[in-house]
Amino acid sequence: MKILYFFMVSAMVFCMAGCAAGPQRFERLESSSRLQESADFPHALIYKKPGVDGKRYVKFMIDPVALEG
Repeated sequence: MKILYFFMVSAMVFCMAGCAAGPQRFERLESSSRLQESADFPHALIYKKPGVDGKRYVKFMIDPVALEG
């Protein structure tokens, strides 16, 4: 039982440490220079196209993104 507790606490510590680092910049994406930090979501990077009113839309379709390392 102590071993299970140890692994659960260790996993929580590693998860919290990974989230505390803040947003990561993706230098391998050619559009990464246009990403900005969100005012509403502190650890998110967003892109807003100038001149587009997002309130007019009810749904958004987001294409899947594959990052190769």
